[in-house]
Amino acid sequence: MRAKRDEIPPAELVEPELTAEVVPYRLPLREPYRWAKGLNRLREGLLVIFTAANCRGIGEVAFGPHEKRDLAGDKRQLEACLGHYKVEQLLSESAVLHPRMRAAVASAWYSLGAQIAGCAMSEFVTGAQLEECVPVNGLIVAESLEDIEQQALEMGRAGCRAIKLKCGSDSVAQDIERARAIRGVFDGLLRLDANESWDIREMVAHGDTFAELSLQYIEQPFPITDIAAAKDTVAALPVPIAIDESATSAAVIDELLEKLAVQYVILKPARLGGPDRVWEAIQKIALRGARGIVTNSLETSVGLTCAFECARMLGVVGPIPCCGLGTARFFDTFPTTLPKSDNFSMQYQGGGGLGVMLDDVILNSLRKDWGN
Repeated sequence: MRAKRDEIPPAELVEPELTAEVVPYRLPLREPYRWAKGLNRLREGLLVIFTAANCRGIGEVAFGPHEKRDLAGDKRQLEACLGHYKVEQLLSESAVLHPRMRAAVASAWYSLGAQIAGCAMSEFVTGAQLEECVPVNGLIVAESLEDIEQQALEMGRAGCRAIKLKCGSDSVAQDIERARAIRGVFDGLLRLDANESWDIREMVAHGDTFAELSLQYIEQPFPITDIAAAKDTVAALPVPIAIDESATSAAVIDELLEKLAVQYVILKPARLGGPDRVWEAIQKIALRGARGIVTNSLETSVGLTCAFECARMLGVVGPIPCCGLGTARFFDTFPTTLPKSDNFSMQYQGGGGLGVMLDDVILNSLRKDWGN
């Protein structure tokens, strides 16, 4: 039987026996990741592993695929923080860690607590019993119309209910043609993701075409630096806009929902700072009558599974929408097992925490690569 929250060993009892390890990874991608900010063939980041009470919690630091990072320096910084502060201090002091580093620490901490409690991390954070399955959208990053049409056709036949097309590498008009290729063979939900790269005037000029495509939404097509100006642009468009890059905290999300006429918010655990902050944002979004959709940041199986657990939290406030968890295909190697996936649905495997097992063979290989 699952332990109750008040039966879990308090932090002051767990922390003295807590051991922490930071493991860097640098993994080639099986399939190039094409998006508005470049073409990525390699992914690198850090894994955070907490061990206590014969249980392990795991988290991942993955900065934006386009960001150039000093991985060794990031490792040293995170190790220094973990050596100097108690975990609960790190999570409560917002200025200590970059949000993406905090996300890894929070994932490791809460998944450890959940494993000790004998429940899933999502249930540990929310205190609710949740659905075990999350529907997943298809993701298309191809460039040619032929490839896009073929992938959309195959996804539809496999039971996909929603497709997201990565846009922004070319003009708005070219992205519209790609969206039309999908619409020609797929009648489910269609989402476009431009990652702040579109020209606002060109986008508004194509408003009628966007309406014809019957889009569910467009993920933040332009930067939101002036809320008043953004409000006018959003109001001029005949298609819903989803907040993505601007969704940096529950407080910021709440302000944007209050001042902008948006219906959707994209929630990335890595950007928000971890599962506890995602849960805070989900509750604020629900109070505003909007919908949250969880996506991950092209992470390994660790970050992907953390995002999956955060997506399960959406079930507390309503039906779980198709979430952006379809990035496993880009990797050949994973540091953990993966949640079971079938017909664009991901399922909790049980076992407590994130519900996945660390692969010690791969971990030892990663340690060796960095001389650990």
